[in-house]
Amino acid sequence: MPVYIPDRNLAMVPMLLAALVVVARSQHSEHSCLLQKTRPGGASLLEKQVATVEGWTAAGRGTCKIILATKNDEAIHAECGKFCDGVSGANAFAVGLFGVIQVTPDCHCCDGLDSGNAATYTRDAGAVVLGDPHITTLDGVHYTLLNQGSFSLWHFHGLETEIAMAEQGAVKKMPVDWQIYTHYSGRQSLTKGLLLVDRSGGIASRQILEITSKDCQWRAKIGTADWSMVSQPRLISLPDEAGSYVSGFNLTSNKVSGGHGHHINQVRLNMNTKDGISDIAVLGLTCRPQRSLNLHLVMKRRGDTRFVDGEVSARKSIMLSSLQTSTSLDAEFAIRGRWQDIGGSDQAAAYFRLTDEDKTVAKSHLFQTCSLAEKDQAKSTCAKYLEPLEHLDRTGSVFNDCVYDVCHGAGEVAAEMAGELLASMGADSI
Repeated sequence: MPVYIPDRNLAMVPMLLAALVVVARSQHSEHSCLLQKTRPGGASLLEKQVATVEGWTAAGRGTCKIILATKNDEAIHAECGKFCDGVSGANAFAVGLFGVIQVTPDCHCCDGLDSGNAATYTRDAGAVVLGDPHITTLDGVHYTLLNQGSFSLWHFHGLETEIAMAEQGAVKKMPVDWQIYTHYSGRQSLTKGLLLVDRSGGIASRQILEITSKDCQWRAKIGTADWSMVSQPRLISLPDEAGSYVSGFNLTSNKVSGGHGHHINQVRLNMNTKDGISDIAVLGLTCRPQRSLNLHLVMKRRGDTRFVDGEVSARKSIMLSSLQTSTSLDAEFAIRGRWQDIGGSDQAAAYFRLTDEDKTVAKSHLFQTCSLAEKDQAKSTCAKYLEPLEHLDRTGSVFNDCVYDVCHGAGEVAAEMAGELLASMGADSI
């Protein structure tokens, strides 16, 4: 059982919280570190004793948040305490982020002496696009899209990349601007294409990645060069005029094998920082040729979600909550122009013209219902692929979405692809 705050320190809590409020209001910074210090001898508790755990990211040097103690939630404390077992003599308590947005509490593993010696874990923020499509935002709100066309899924901007200059201590900063677009087509609005555009440093298209379900092959465009096929894992990046790294898309493969998709099933979006190249988000996907794509996006630091707009953003979650609905047309994120106008290729645009259906016909599918017998059969089909992975589907949303899709005519392949996505989400390299 975790110990929240030692009894001997209870009397100090009001003073500590008051002090933290004053400091936080005057000094809210990504690099203000109140709960992680270096132990004598130079080795931090984080580096020395705590291993990375699934679903959490260890906060590195300079990435601590100013924080305040929050509500006493037994479930949160129990989960937090479980992750602190590797710290000798540790007490565990959970805290929330003080700032513009309230997020799931961070977990701090303290040695019981003072809150300065702390190993900090920040829960990853993840979004999912599955099947019909069913979209889960970065803060966990779930909805079904009732539309087809091209949309802004994820737009990340507001941070700056930092590049060390030749002069002693000089740093050049550039704004980071990444955008992920999706194209949904047909009666079930399946995800048919994905476009990643990097406009960092004010360049209209520093680098672009594209994949469609026509052949599940990645294509890349760097700067003003022509499109080229990407057949092996590689880094897609255009350096600045001095040859320094700014930002990039690192195409890799996680440890999930099998499936029918291309073996490059992961893109790490990273940028240059004062501490070196850092991953901001990891995009994982499964793809079935001539069928569709499923994808999940993990942001490595939950606090960075405040720099996100698009279908998976907190803004979308607030809109859904205010309307008290679990369906949406996402008109506010729809792209009005052509696929090519946002950076996509002519080949992808031509493929979408073939897969798109008359919107009236496509929407009529949404009002079809399933009988109890059809739903039971769909549950059995989905269980075949998802039961072995149910520990990765904590809310049951992937299973429920699978049942919906199979019951509405998507077939067993929808269940198989849902299983592949869950396996990918659980891969160690994410």
